[in-house]
Amino acid sequence: MNRIIKKLLNPQSVGLLSLVFVLLIMNIGAFAQNVKFSSAYTDMKTACKADGKDENNGQDVESICKGLSGYKVKTSTSAFFVAYRLEKGDTTIDLGRDMSPLNRIEWRLANGKPFAVIIRLNEYAEDFGDDGRPVKTGQNLRIIGLAGSEHIDFKVAASSANANAKARKMADSNLVKK
Repeated sequence: MNRIIKKLLNPQSVGLLSLVFVLLIMNIGAFAQNVKFSSAYTDMKTACKADGKDENNGQDVESICKGLSGYKVKTSTSAFFVAYRLEKGDTTIDLGRDMSPLNRIEWRLANGKPFAVIIRLNEYAEDFGDDGRPVKTGQNLRIIGLAGSEHIDFKVAASSANANAKARKMADSNLVKK
């Protein structure tokens, strides 16, 4: 063991190890520099269609919206809330719920492939107001990772300066971190 350590610590080996380390760091940096981030959008007003179930039989109303890369955006409307989720094959990703319908969903892309979505959702108090309806307490941008990027799950206060840019940066900077 001592001979191995002595061999690794000799000037020639240290130089070689330093070179390998620098090349490794450069490759990691090159990967990060070669990623082109962009956005695409699903317009929830034009990309959605009712799923064809009878809306008058007391059931929640469901809609299916075209997403990206095989993802479908599904909505389920109940008495107070609209619940949103993404589905692709056997994978379901809960996006949250809101009293108001979403206008659009932003898809974050890395080299043209979606890895996260950003949505604007209102926040509500746990208790209902005097009128029996939920009480809005704020609004957030939710950043949610897709398959392979499940570790991405953040919120940005919609009222903060440059909230959309902050949300994009949070998604993008966490693409390779796990």
